[in-house]
Amino acid sequence: MRKIVLCIILVLCFITTPPVFAYTDLPSDPQTWCEFENFFEIIAAMEAEGLYAHYLAENSQRYENYHAQYPDVSFDRVIAFVNVNVDKGAYTDIQPVANPDSITLLINKNFCLSSEDVPGDLVYINETCKAREEMALHYKEMRNEMETDGLRLYAIAGYRSYNKQRSIFDRGVDRFGSAFIADQQYARPGHSEHQAGLSIDVLQTTVFETMWEAGFETTDQFSWLMKNAHNYGFIFRYPRGYEIYTGYNFEPWHWRYVGVDVATRMRNMGIVTYEEYYGRFLIPGVLENVREYMLEQQELSLKAAGEAKDVTGESIEIESNETGRAEVGRSGRTRASWLLGASDKSPSGSDDCYKLEQRKLHI
Repeated sequence: MRKIVLCIILVLCFITTPPVFAYTDLPSDPQTWCEFENFFEIIAAMEAEGLYAHYLAENSQRYENYHAQYPDVSFDRVIAFVNVNVDKGAYTDIQPVANPDSITLLINKNFCLSSEDVPGDLVYINETCKAREEMALHYKEMRNEMETDGLRLYAIAGYRSYNKQRSIFDRGVDRFGSAFIADQQYARPGHSEHQAGLSIDVLQTTVFETMWEAGFETTDQFSWLMKNAHNYGFIFRYPRGYEIYTGYNFEPWHWRYVGVDVATRMRNMGIVTYEEYYGRFLIPGVLENVREYMLEQQELSLKAAGEAKDVTGESIEIESNETGRAEVGRSGRTRASWLLGASDKSPSGSDDCYKLEQRKLHI
């Protein structure tokens, strides 16, 4: 009779408990898996244990060196910035963009596109500016919403080719008489987000001598964008005070499209620069760490399934499903299911629940 009762309880546990997210469910494409809700839940579980999914062992010495140089920067942010080579300085270790078709790609002074990289879905935003189709659609929605609030927004620059960017940079060198000074204002060819068709320069007017003279940062349009742009997938790319990370001076007119999910997540998490976001979640190696962590936790769950005892000290019958969840029941009062080894108590908080023997994963 006791075995029959236990079997019934186990079946009820399996039916009433949501399915466990298995590590094999993580898609292989970074643009997809980083938008997958469970991915961030797993990272949160790791951080609750003091683990960083974006910690890459090969960068350990660089993390220490950068943290020693900037002790006021939290270590999780140090990891993110080092992962995108902020510690190496501009144009010292240039890496090609691995996924030029992704809307979440990172382009800066350390990651570049080739002269052959041209978006295949460029469309016109207005008479003179082009952008990738997805970005253009969201920009028009944003612009139209601003107009309903009585504000006009003008797109001044969108997609630029590799050769066009070369001409702009060369003119900057001639103007300032120095490539070093020009580097603070202009991107070198291959290093401009405009080449990806994912950035746009906007102003409140079409009449201006220079972008700076337009004074966009003092306008109602700029304030509106700071409050609402994330709802349309845009982020303020080059904020004041973060030049050491972005590599560029404050540019209130420059807005980057990264998609609504990423832009909203950055805002909710308080992440200001795309360098930090990319270094936390999109850098190669993060997915592997998450998978390794989940494998470890599934192994713990299976181990618990084989070692669980009831309060009398007698071994009880226990089953684990194919995703590695261990489930036990006792007198219909207590159920213990472990995902990611997050707790040693049952969901009911009962003191007589079954405990896991936990061990940390060091990534």
